[in-house]
Amino acid sequence: MTAATHGSPSSTSTAQRSSGSAHSKSPREPFVNTGNLDHKVRIIGVGRVGGPAAMIVSDDLGKSWQQVDINAHAAMAFNVHFFDRNHGIIAAASDTDVARSHARIITTFDGGKTWTTAYESKRPYELTWKISFPTPDVGYVTVQSYAPDPAATGRFVVKTVDGGRSWTEIPLSSDPKVRQFGVAFIDENRGWIGATPAGFQTVDGGKTRTSANSGNAVNRIRIIRYPEGTSAFAIGVSVYRAIIEGSKQSVERSGNGLGADQVLREKSGASLPDGLDAGWALRVGPLKLRWVAQRTEQV
Repeated sequence: MTAATHGSPSSTSTAQRSSGSAHSKSPREPFVNTGNLDHKVRIIGVGRVGGPAAMIVSDDLGKSWQQVDINAHAAMAFNVHFFDRNHGIIAAASDTDVARSHARIITTFDGGKTWTTAYESKRPYELTWKISFPTPDVGYVTVQSYAPDPAATGRFVVKTVDGGRSWTEIPLSSDPKVRQFGVAFIDENRGWIGATPAGFQTVDGGKTRTSANSGNAVNRIRIIRYPEGTSAFAIGVSVYRAIIEGSKQSVERSGNGLGADQVLREKSGASLPDGLDAGWALRVGPLKLRWVAQRTEQV
C-alpha cells in the first residue's frame, strides 16, 4: 500500500482516498523552492501480507526510497495513514502465522523512528486490513477473522475519535461467514464496510448497521468530491458506483447497460429486495436483475 502526500506522509491524499477516506486535503509543508513558495511531497508504502513487514519512504517523487524498519513492532503491514510528517498509523498484524496473529495498529509521533501499539485484538486468527479517516480525529479500521472455530462468530471494526491514539471495538456481525475488507466513510458517521458475503452501511458511526447493496467482497473504496456532489467507487467481485448529492444517495452497479429499465416506487411497508428498505426508488434491469437504486429519504 502506498500513500502520496503533500508536505508529509499522510494517506489523506491520493492513496488514502483510494482506501476509503473522504478527507481530501492533505497536510502541506511549505518551503521556498528557488524563490517560489512550494510544498514538499512524501510518498509512503507499507507491506506485506504474509510478512515480513516493511515501510518505505520517498521524498523525491519515487526516484529513490528509504526503508524504515518496523519488524520489531509488526509482523505484517497492510495499510498506512499519516496525518503530518510525524504522526501516522499502520494497520498491521502481530504474527506471520495467522493462527497466532492478533490484529494490531501501531502509531508513531516522530516520523517512524519509534512506534507504539495503539490497538491489539485479544483473539487469534485476526489481522487488520483497511483504514478510513473521514476527519483528522475520527477513523475506522477493518479487522479480519480467519478463525476456523465455528463458535468464534464475532466480527469487528475498530474506531478512534482521537486521531488513532486509542481504539474501540465495534461489533459488526455474529455471522462466521462474514469477513471484512474495505472501509470508507464520507463523514464521521456515514460510511460503508466491504465484506463477504455482503457489505454493511452505517449512518451513526457504527452504532447500528444495515446491509449495503455495494457488492460482494468489496476490497477498495475510493471517494471523490467534486462541485456537483460526491461519488464513491467500490471494487470487489464487481465494480459499483455510488453518487451522494446532499441528502440523496444512489447506488449503481457497473456492467452492461440496463436497457429499458422499469421504475418502481415502493411505499412504506411494501415488499423490497434484501438490503433495501422503504423509501427507495428502484430501477430493475430486465435481464439480470441488477439494481440501480436511488434513495429519496434523508440519509
